[in-house]
This record gives sequence, structure tokens and C-alpha cells, in this order.
Amino acid sequence: MFTRIVNGVEVVALLAVGVFLVLLFANEPEEAVPAPVGTTTVSDGAGAEGGDERVDGAAVFASHCARCHGAAGEGLTAPALFDGRVARAFPDVANQIAFVKAGGGGMPSFGSLLSDAEIEAVVRYTRDEL
Repeated sequence: MFTRIVNGVEVVALLAVGVFLVLLFANEPEEAVPAPVGTTTVSDGAGAEGGDERVDGAAVFASHCARCHGAAGEGLTAPALFDGRVARAFPDVANQIAFVKAGGGGMPSFGSLLSDAEIEAVVRYTRDEL
């Protein structure tokens, strides 16, 4: 009788491991989409003479940050950034820029992937738009 109980427990344990493995590999994230090449800019409308081109922080966020932070900054696998949360976490803009460049706490470093203008634009977007 004891042997049958042990065998039953072994079968249940093996089934649990099998279900775990199936769920583990069935839930893989979609294949990464390569980020667009080049910097997305938005003109201020002043024309070629004296016109200032600035980086579109929303586009940088969409292509580099939204996968983890969510399209609206709602947080997916990374912390939520909307509703002023990022500004409360980083009262000093320079500290947030340094964090985005260096990474940390599970966030990758973007210092070698994005230009200084792109990092500043995405930081401004997370603080002012989300």
C-alpha cells in the first residue's frame, strides 16, 4: 500500500514539473524588434535657418523603453513611470539621466546605445508626458 502512495506522489510530481516546463517555455517574449537606426527628430518649425531640431522623446521611449515600462509607462516587467512616479523617484533630472546612461537594479545601460540627446529627450518625456 505504501509503495502505491509513493508511486502516486512521484507521478504527480513529474506531472507538475512537466507543466512547469511547458509554461516556462510557452510564455517566451516575442522576438526582439531591432530599434530604428538613426535619431528621430522633430523640427520646431523655424526652418533651416536657426531652426532647432530636437529628439522625439516619445519615439525613443517607444523603441527602447516601452517593452519593459509599458507603452504608457504603466510598468510591465519594469517599474511604472506614469503619473509623476519617475520625477518622485529622481527629483534631480541629472540623477535620472545618469541612471539611464549607467543602468542598474535590473535596467540595462543605455549610455552606449543612445546619444546624450536621446537620453535627455526620453528622460524629459518620462517626466513631462507620462
